[in-house]
Amino acid sequence: MGGDVKFVGDWFDRHKLVFGAEYRDDFEISFHNDFGASQYSRTTASLYGEDEIGITDKWKLNVGGRYDQSSVSGVGGNLSPRVALIYSPIAPTTIKASFGSAFRMPSAYEQFYHDATQISNPNLGPEYVTTTELVLQHQFSREMRFTGSLYHYQTQDLITNVTLPSSTLTENINAGRSHTDGLELELERNWDNGVRFRGSYARQESIDSDGLHMVDSPENLGKLNVTFPMLQNAVRTGIEVQATSARITELRHTAGGYAVANLTFSSEKSYDGLRGLFSIRNLFDRQYVSVAPAGMVQDTLPMDGRNVWFEVDYSFK
Repeated sequence: MGGDVKFVGDWFDRHKLVFGAEYRDDFEISFHNDFGASQYSRTTASLYGEDEIGITDKWKLNVGGRYDQSSVSGVGGNLSPRVALIYSPIAPTTIKASFGSAFRMPSAYEQFYHDATQISNPNLGPEYVTTTELVLQHQFSREMRFTGSLYHYQTQDLITNVTLPSSTLTENINAGRSHTDGLELELERNWDNGVRFRGSYARQESIDSDGLHMVDSPENLGKLNVTFPMLQNAVRTGIEVQATSARITELRHTAGGYAVANLTFSSEKSYDGLRGLFSIRNLFDRQYVSVAPAGMVQDTLPMDGRNVWFEVDYSFK
């Protein structure tokens, strides 16, 4: 439960201001284990603001920040600033350099879960990340757009499950650090006949404080998506391929890379309020695994083979 009030205005020349406040009350957060049910609550009050400054017709400066105050022990108040410089040398091209920081509050499960092998940590703190990005976007035409980005992420106080000294029990603590350097490329193209194409590729390297590759952090990710209309634009057909390279597991083994394809048919129009979707996921029944999270007996988890989804939506008038 919560509320949000926001103000947007251009009261000053070459300035576009946005500011506001939020309040959120998670009055019941619960989970169950072999030792019974646990129930917790938390509140978060936030203030935020942003100013987009038009320095010249080609240069803009965006300055903003957000402050969050949490009732959760160990979290307290956190400020997340962000600044971006935007340059448009020619009308279809935009270059943006940005720097910012953010945090992630621990979940109730990470703070309070306990069983015969793990103790809770009510004072567990947030994870923090600072980001530096350089983004280039070019609109080749009304139908085609390219986006490329370089980024560097620095994280600290990562929530890590460790074994306590002279004990077999484990506990979640803020101990991990990492840095990530990456590149992302994306191309979008639409045709007048209704065909749409989107392709993207990401290359990244994530290293922890010990100089090792991060768990479950693939170095290569790729995605292709093509959709087109059928049956006189009554149905849209979509073909998607997602590819992921090898990943490191918690036991420092290697989970192999994989590529899966999905085929989807969705109604483009509403028929008396009804819309439908039919999807075949993992179309070619690919055998692949995901990396198991820390604390599980298994090192990897087998994922679903070919499966079929059918969805019907009805909108009341």
